[in-house]
Amino acid sequence: MRSCSRRFSSGPRDEFINTSRDKEIHNAHLGVLMAIEVCVRCGEKKAKFEKCGYCNRNMCVSCIKSCRKPSRTERLCICKDCWTKMETRKKYKAVEKKVEEEFEPRDFGRPRGRRRF
Repeated sequence: MRSCSRRFSSGPRDEFINTSRDKEIHNAHLGVLMAIEVCVRCGEKKAKFEKCGYCNRNMCVSCIKSCRKPSRTERLCICKDCWTKMETRKKYKAVEKKVEEEFEPRDFGRPRGRRRF
């Protein structure tokens, strides 16, 4: 009969991580590389940042007012500071979704619904 003590043994991965530097080392060891940066607008330390399309500053998600996807690969964001300026807000709202190619309506054969004679 096997002992259950091996399952609950504390190894190097199970140690308590108490500092942010230890978390970075632990995540890098696991293959997860998350850069913790400071937001330009609010000063908070966050991992996920977006770039404003009008002032070109990297800001955290809470400082971004809105985002749009004009095409599949492009993502356009506007920060709360640029949102208060009416000129940049008008530019943001004027961007429309790009239609990459026009689709032709498909013919599915017979018309659906009740047959009328």
